[in-house]
Amino acid sequence: MTSHEQVVRTAAGVVRVRCEPRGAELRDLTAHGSVRWVQWFSAVPGVLSLVGLVLHHTRYRRGWRVVGQEDGPGGHRLVLDRPSEQTAAADAARLVTWLADGRRLRDFPLTAHQRP
Repeated sequence: MTSHEQVVRTAAGVVRVRCEPRGAELRDLTAHGSVRWVQWFSAVPGVLSLVGLVLHHTRYRRGWRVVGQEDGPGGHRLVLDRPSEQTAAADAARLVTWLADGRRLRDFPLTAHQRP
């Protein structure tokens, strides 16, 4: 499970499209090496790590997220929650194709199974 990011240049600017597992923000916050050393020497962060591991494997690992973000201040953001990596990758590819054709991020059509 890895995150994927593509940068699409459009007439209106730059749009970053990411496909990542849900909960990746929490993983990125605790990925620094100094946090890992603290976990070895303290019981409370160790217990919290175990709870996080259980949550990751039961809840967050099953869900994926597609994020489209326009660069710049006030840029539009589109977030689509998906049940699996395959559906998220397919939706990310559709979004990249949509943007490469010169369309705007805010006009991306959502079907019944694609609720933001």
